[in-house]
Amino acid sequence: MSDEEQQAAEGRTMEEYVECSRMLAALLAEATRVGNDLTQIGQSLRTIADAHSNGITGEASKIPTPDSVRQLASEIFTEMDRKRQLRLSLRNMGLDLKD
Repeated sequence: MSDEEQQAAEGRTMEEYVECSRMLAALLAEATRVGNDLTQIGQSLRTIADAHSNGITGEASKIPTPDSVRQLASEIFTEMDRKRQLRLSLRNMGLDLKD
């Protein structure tokens, strides 16, 4: 592989790594949001009898489904694995990332 081809491969891999990092950050932010929502739901469920007796109602449609939480976790693990593989590829190319 020529130096030019090597540099092009490094550039493509680095771009993919940066995009993967962005995707992972977005997924982790979504996981944090879902976690906060689930915490609020848990607190609401603990006091649902009091809320109901006080005339307060909620929307069950706002509760994340187990499948959606599983899917989110699966996507996070997939992106973490992809990022690790890309980091190894870059290391093999002589580029060592510290993140």
